[in-house]
Amino acid sequence: MAKLQAYQQAHPETTIDLIGHSAGSIVIAHLLTQTKRDYPDLHFRRVIFLAPALTMDLFYKQVVTQQGQYDAFVCFTMKEERELADMVFKPVYPHSLLYFVSGVLEGDTIAPLTGLARFYITPPHGKLPVQEPYILDCRDFLLADGRLVLSDTSPSAPSGQRCLALNHGAFNEEAQTLASLQYLVAAPTI
Repeated sequence: MAKLQAYQQAHPETTIDLIGHSAGSIVIAHLLTQTKRDYPDLHFRRVIFLAPALTMDLFYKQVVTQQGQYDAFVCFTMKEERELADMVFKPVYPHSLLYFVSGVLEGDTIAPLTGLARFYITPPHGKLPVQEPYILDCRDFLLADGRLVLSDTSPSAPSGQRCLALNHGAFNEEAQTLASLQYLVAAPTI
């Protein structure tokens, strides 16, 4: 990391984009905290999450509050109805991998995950399942400035905002999502 920081300082036109799928978002969150502490001059252009398995608590502490470490953020994930239809362990478990992680692997209570839109998109009945202030801050962050792309998007969605991934594993192989990633990596920072 020290060499990367030195290189970026010597070549200020160098940009670094961080892209993480599922648990990769956890690695990036820790990386942001470590670079702020140990390599404060290292800067990232974009942070992009694909169906992040990152808890909202960690997302808040290590991504939302670290906005000085990067210029732009985008999160690609599924709409709630797509998440419910993604039966990764059927017939043993009827919903998606992120639902499994949130409800089974994270402890005794349901853990709000950044990749589960149900924790920050207000449902038709009008109430989010968790009302903690940090989750509301995460929601405000995600819903601002085109940061959230919910699959499946309209074919007329802007470039860099298209995604047709219909299951957790599809985010790193679905054509529209990959085209969006290519666009974001090639585009200048807004």
